[in-house]
Amino acid sequence: MNMRRLAFAVGSMVAAIMVATGLILADPSSPVTVSIVDSPDPVASGAQLLYTVTVVNTAGSKLTNMLLSDQVNGVAGIGVPPQLQLSSTRGSCNQSGNLVTCNAGTIEGGGTWVVTIRGVVTAASGTVINDTATVSGTRSAQNFTTTSTATTLVSGGSGALADLTIGKAGPTSVVASSPMTYTLTINNTGTANATGVKVVDTRVTAAPSIRAPTRRSPSTPSRPRRPAPSPTPQWSIPTTRFPRPTS
Repeated sequence: MNMRRLAFAVGSMVAAIMVATGLILADPSSPVTVSIVDSPDPVASGAQLLYTVTVVNTAGSKLTNMLLSDQVNGVAGIGVPPQLQLSSTRGSCNQSGNLVTCNAGTIEGGGTWVVTIRGVVTAASGTVINDTATVSGTRSAQNFTTTSTATTLVSGGSGALADLTIGKAGPTSVVASSPMTYTLTINNTGTANATGVKVVDTRVTAAPSIRAPTRRSPSTPSRPRRPAPSPTPQWSIPTTRFPRPTS
């Protein structure tokens, strides 16, 4: 029984020493502040929405392994192919589907890191979009994680729509029996992805040229037609036969 009490006492003393010397790597109070500003709010369905995520290092020491992740909901990409428009004042950002991940590396004491995310609202009018950014990093060999959430009201709008345009370019003339190339360009200038797109190009073969018969000008006098020669008359001379004398 005394041995158990001794072991407990020794363990408590070791734990106290470790806490006093900072050897226990517990998550500290977060050394960063994270804020998200959504613009505009409210936003119309089908309109563009911009998120601005600001991370500030409030500690006096540098922070390392700084990462940001943001699963964007109710917002689609822009352009062809559709992609969220991303920017970062430090490091770089990548997109996989609607998951945005950014890596800032190191942020010095008092430093700031700003990430922007722009897309087109696909959520219906009357709904609320929740966006949460998660920031993690390391300070003095201790890891930390901080999150921040923004809510955006979707009001009005007709939703995201596709708007397709098509253009065709090719030669205006070509040498007979030589190849020719036409280029078709299709763009989606709308705010939503276009699905089931199909292009049909009917090739029209030019009809052969037909030369019209040449007509005489009315001012040109016509040449008189020569009459056909009359047939040569046939003359017949009647002949008289006399009887032969008899002896």
